[in-house]
Amino acid sequence: TIVDSQNSFALLQGKQYSDPVAATLRALTENALDAHTQADRPSKIKLTLSPPNVMVTDEGLGISPDDFQNHFTKFFASNRTHSNQYHGFFGVGAKAPLSVASQFNVRTVHEGIAYSWVCSRGNPAPVATLVKSKPAAKEDVGTTIEIEQSHMDKSFSNMEMWAVRARELGALMPNAMDVNSN
Repeated sequence: TIVDSQNSFALLQGKQYSDPVAATLRALTENALDAHTQADRPSKIKLTLSPPNVMVTDEGLGISPDDFQNHFTKFFASNRTHSNQYHGFFGVGAKAPLSVASQFNVRTVHEGIAYSWVCSRGNPAPVATLVKSKPAAKEDVGTTIEIEQSHMDKSFSNMEMWAVRARELGALMPNAMDVNSN
């Protein structure tokens, strides 16, 4: 497994994507779909554009703190390489929001504990900081990734651009995703 986060992170920041907004939405929704597959839950994921924020929510099993550090700070370290039923398996998608924003928030519920994280561009690699953990409400499940407009790079902060890309993505996966745009 290649886990060279310093050089890989430089690649992500170096305009790897021809359309970073679409690539970010695609990566986050594919990871959410994979979370549903892993949890064997057929429910739809939610992509919400509620200016000034973009959120992708799944109802999966959540992410443990150890797995979180591995997935959100290391590149090419995926736990999905053992099956063809998953969309993502390169270990890059979880960091995609850092191609459009300096940081993003993650709220995940794993084994009854709600964790709140901030992921940010570090030097030389991404940094994941646990902000809070507390017992979750019984009905809380899954993970929500939130990108705040205030942290978006100026060229990616146009919410209409996000709405257009979200509608395009939703049209490709109508049975798997609900797109809400306020």
